[in-house]
Amino acid sequence: MKQEKALKQEIEQIEYIADHGIPIDVTGIVETLRPPHPFHYLAGLCFKMQGEMYTQLGQFQSAARANQAVVACRDAILGQDYNNRHTAFACERLGDSLERVDLGAAEKEYQRTVRTLQITDAFDRPYSQVAISKLLSIQRRLNKRNGKQGCCSLCGATSNRKCTRCGEVFYCSREHQKKHWSTIHKKQCKPKV
Repeated sequence: MKQEKALKQEIEQIEYIADHGIPIDVTGIVETLRPPHPFHYLAGLCFKMQGEMYTQLGQFQSAARANQAVVACRDAILGQDYNNRHTAFACERLGDSLERVDLGAAEKEYQRTVRTLQITDAFDRPYSQVAISKLLSIQRRLNKRNGKQGCCSLCGATSNRKCTRCGEVFYCSREHQKKHWSTIHKKQCKPKV
């Protein structure tokens, strides 16, 4: 309990420095944060800080490891089937760091992010639209690299069915086209020139 209390105070001190723009380099402190147990709530905070720090330093391999630890911590504490926005955001951060390291692994994390947001009924929120656009961007890059067809803009399934108005987005079914049109694409769709 003593170790946990000391770690919590250390985390709060680092957050205070960051929140108030105090010009102190906390890199060494963040790197050495060691939680009492790898699947503890405080461990998730430590790993999240480390992931953010490594991302800012451009060390994406290390950022991916730290963000993977955050997701593993959440899964161990709450279970893999527990879906909420915080889990979605943790998966999205992992996808962001993996995007520079492994596109296939990044795609899986963005897919989990989108699935989690769909389950939590947060699909019409702006952050859901950002997650979908990240997933589609990755899928386009992977498809281009692998010479494959398009991906459904809603679920990511392989598809040849395009939007007839712009021809830029794909859908696996009429149902997904309607849902995506009403929540996202209607605002973005521009007729073909």
